Amino acid sequence: MTGIPGEHVWPGQIQQLIKMTYVNPALAINTYFKIILMTTLAFVAAYNKSLRYHCSLAYLPAILYLLFMHWYFIM
Repeated sequence: MTGIPGEHVWPGQIQQLIKMTYVNPALAINTYFKIILMTTLAFVAAYNKSLRYHCSLAYLPAILYLLFMHWYFIM
């Protein structure tokens, strides 16, 4: 759905994500899996109070990865 209007209607970082996603199908599957995983963890943590700590631990590598990739592409 996000790629239907084209990549030019989105901000620069999202344009790059859409370009990379649609050029490489394996990357697209990986990106969709990460989005689904993070959404699922957010809903589980919002619903189950005892799992919030564990969901936060699962978020930590993803957040560090995103920060590193953001820094890597800027430099």
